[in-house]
Amino acid sequence: MNTLVKLTLAGLFTAALASPAIASEPDQLHTYADPYIILEIAQSFGPAELDEDDQEIQSISGHNGDFEYVIFFLECHQNTNCTELQFYSYWLPDTPVSNDTINKWNSDYRFGRGYLDDDNDPVVEYDINLDGGVTSENLRSNFELAFLTFRTFDDVVIAD
Repeated sequence: MNTLVKLTLAGLFTAALASPAIASEPDQLHTYADPYIILEIAQSFGPAELDEDDQEIQSISGHNGDFEYVIFFLECHQNTNCTELQFYSYWLPDTPVSNDTINKWNSDYRFGRGYLDDDNDPVVEYDINLDGGVTSENLRSNFELAFLTFRTFDDVVIAD
């Protein structure tokens, strides 16, 4: 291979690596949850990693501020083309949280749903539906809203 071809290929490779990722395109329409794009968005909010089992992506685990969360891929077809995401976070408070407190939060706050899991730990879930497609900007906005929902739950229910 001659030097000019090698330099051209090296330049193209470098440009491809330096190009902005797909998730940064605000108009990009997503009709399914590409785990790598979801991971990229999650990592823009803090540490996050793919959780895989036998080469299949199961979820993304991350940390944002004072809480940890998991994003589950739902409504998938053969573990790909998932059309729903579920954000999930739970707390281990020093004092028990009552169902009444969580029910009050659920009635006062529109996004997310809180409940006590089987171990009586408070949990919040926040779902995103991608049917028909959403833009990268909308996906990022949903991340922000999910994290705001977790923070609000923490401030209102856990700190109560």
